[in-house]
Amino acid sequence: MWRIYGESTSNEVIYFLGYLIVNKKMTIPNPIYYKGDEKTPISIYDILQSFRVEPGSPKDKERQRILNYLNEIQFPKNGVFVESKR
Repeated sequence: MWRIYGESTSNEVIYFLGYLIVNKKMTIPNPIYYKGDEKTPISIYDILQSFRVEPGSPKDKERQRILNYLNEIQFPKNGVFVESKR
């Protein structure tokens, strides 16, 4: 499921990620998936940074809200975190 959001070309997905991560405190695998040669791990931070949003826009504020929450719970050290078995 997480890979779908990571590969989405729609910036609207950021609101859904905010809902799942911050509001529902859904478990986040780390890494979320592996890219290309299956050796490059992609984390939630990589996905959030991949969104092209204008600074100060509502989407940028939502991304920052998610990042603030992840920092608050010390992700991935604590909080909603499950190590992916690879």
